[in-house]
Amino acid sequence: MGYYLFIAVLWLSCSLVSKAQTTYELPATKEALEKSRAVLYDCVGIREVGGNNRGKDIDRILSPLGLRGVAWCQALQYYCFYVTGEAIPIKKTAGSQDCFNDAKKRGKPLPYRIRIDALLFWRVVNGWQGHSARVVKVMKMGWVETIEGNTGNGNQRDGDGVYRKKRHLYNPVGRLRVSGSIVFKT
Repeated sequence: MGYYLFIAVLWLSCSLVSKAQTTYELPATKEALEKSRAVLYDCVGIREVGGNNRGKDIDRILSPLGLRGVAWCQALQYYCFYVTGEAIPIKKTAGSQDCFNDAKKRGKPLPYRIRIDALLFWRVVNGWQGHSARVVKVMKMGWVETIEGNTGNGNQRDGDGVYRKKRHLYNPVGRLRVSGSIVFKT
């Protein structure tokens, strides 16, 4: 009986949370997605050196935005498109919430959904801070594998490098809650 009650509560909480989350669809070329995904895989293992948000690799990721020493999770996602030479489908920004809000303005709203190459966004409730990641594998029961920057081995947003992570589409990251996603139409 306890197992069935657990499943019912889990289903109800996921269905209520998903109503608050939205997906926005933006146009992108197949080449931009494939090339940027390859760049993202090559970035796995990059680590900060010499302090928080510091190091030659972090400076390289932030350089297309003209920034240094700032939180860089979204800058990594932009950088991966930038170095391909293809059209960049997302806003030029290091701010995850800025990128997501731009997609709200420009994108086609869809029911919350995730697929490979989707950008997944978290946000501090009643705050401006957030986090972003790119989905590289969709698994069962709401689990995905992501590659994300400015994170670490644990369940945190601010960390020391680029990691492959296993995330749940409805679970918080520290104090952050999933706000939605951007998917790309090729």
